[in-house]
Amino acid sequence: MDETKRLINDYYYYKIIVNEEIIGCFLLHDVDKDTMELEDLCIHPDHQGRGYGYKALLSMEDFFPVKKKWILRTPFYNIRSQHLYEKAGYVKTCERVENMVFVYEKVKP
Repeated sequence: MDETKRLINDYYYYKIIVNEEIIGCFLLHDVDKDTMELEDLCIHPDHQGRGYGYKALLSMEDFFPVKKKWILRTPFYNIRSQHLYEKAGYVKTCERVENMVFVYEKVKP
């Protein structure tokens, strides 16, 4: 219960809706006054490959224009998400071998 309360209090939750259907979601949280972290971005498999994830990435940055740095993590085996993040301007900055995760960052001027 404590973890659920923490998530509700500390995270921003967004649903992605197309034609009145929820097709995905993303979760964000503040790291500090200048940095936001994307905790999760999910698009239903029936709607993947149509640009919705890309549009969501760009939109979330517009929701928080004061944030200059964006961070996210993705499993090393998720090639599709790595391509998506790079297309949206994120750069791989770290490989965490122990958890098999790549860390990506985007810094806005």
